[in-house]
Amino acid sequence: NLIGALSICAGHKGIAGGQFLDLKFEKQKKNKKEIIDMQLKKTGELMGFCCESAAIVAGVEDDREKLKEVGMNLGLLFQISDDLLDIHGDSKILGKPTQQDGKKGKATIMTIKNETQSNKMCNDIKTNIKESLYSHGDSAHTLLDCADYIFKRNY
Repeated sequence: NLIGALSICAGHKGIAGGQFLDLKFEKQKKNKKEIIDMQLKKTGELMGFCCESAAIVAGVEDDREKLKEVGMNLGLLFQISDDLLDIHGDSKILGKPTQQDGKKGKATIMTIKNETQSNKMCNDIKTNIKESLYSHGDSAHTLLDCADYIFKRNY
């Protein structure tokens, strides 16, 4: 089960496909659905696998899909936060140059949404994650802390 999940995560429906779309979409106008699909594949599938793998290893089949969805949302949250940091971050703190996505013509949420709308999307994703994990109580605090960290990070 673990190897099968990793294969799906890494293949053309996951990371490899997302990276392909990232390069293919350069200098093209894409809509919100296309950008989110690409970001879910590119980073969401990886984080989705990480969360799903915990359920696989623990033998908790009932939570497998829910945890994968939480991970997918964490990945999307990371991507949108990264888009925001590329525009508004400090390159000295980030440790890499900023304003690169625009120069490369990358299709990001920031190409179709302003900062306020992008921040709202992040807050909505965090709310979705919290609602998904609510029934797990204190045992979900690490994933909830992770969502807060991803959104509030400045590097």
